[in-house]
Amino acid sequence: HIANRLLADGEEVVDVPPKLSARARVFATGQGRKTDATDAHSVALVGTRMTGLRPVVNDEQLAVLRILVDRRRSLGEDHTRMTS
Repeated sequence: HIANRLLADGEEVVDVPPKLSARARVFATGQGRKTDATDAHSVALVGTRMTGLRPVVNDEQLAVLRILVDRRRSLGEDHTRMTS
């Protein structure tokens, strides 16, 4: 992911929720059309102007836990599908 590359380069990275970037895109362009350029611009605007956004951190333990949680959920879904 680009966020991890930026973190490795020493940059500060914040998590911009999709709803906020969508709102910024609509206000900036007057329409909700999503292209790579308008999406990148709206994310950058929100990321630089909004306060209180969650900082992204490179946490290997968190990444491993996410993988385990996803696998557990997948196993549960498979079990439910097979028994139904």
